[in-house]
Amino acid sequence: MMSSVLIGYAPLYPAIPAANIPAPQPGEYGIVNLYYKQSSSNLWFGTQMGRIFYTNNAGLTWSVGNVGAATNTVIEIAFTTPNNGIAYVVNAAQQFDVYNTTNGGATWSIISPAPANVGRNDIVGVPGTNQFVSFGA
Repeated sequence: MMSSVLIGYAPLYPAIPAANIPAPQPGEYGIVNLYYKQSSSNLWFGTQMGRIFYTNNAGLTWSVGNVGAATNTVIEIAFTTPNNGIAYVVNAAQQFDVYNTTNGGATWSIISPAPANVGRNDIVGVPGTNQFVSFGA
């Protein structure tokens, strides 16, 4: 039988100073495994309150963009370049909506109606293009 003893603990990444990341809304949280990374500098993650946090300097500072209403839940994020992105959300009426950004996530616009042939299970950006590939029913 093997056993181990935890002697010490050091965080893998240092805590982000509060001044470097926008404050969450009351009750807001990042959704587990809902993020998109591009290169070593750009990262986005979504929340259940219709917001996407983003960094373009490997997490040293963060900003946040609203993806429609605060009642939207972000369910997928994908980017083809640091500026060109797509987000899937489920709105308060439990309907599926698609949003896009052309400025890295600072602002988002709904694509209405949502494309009929979009797969709702996953989406990825095709590097070096402005194309996205989606999967699912």
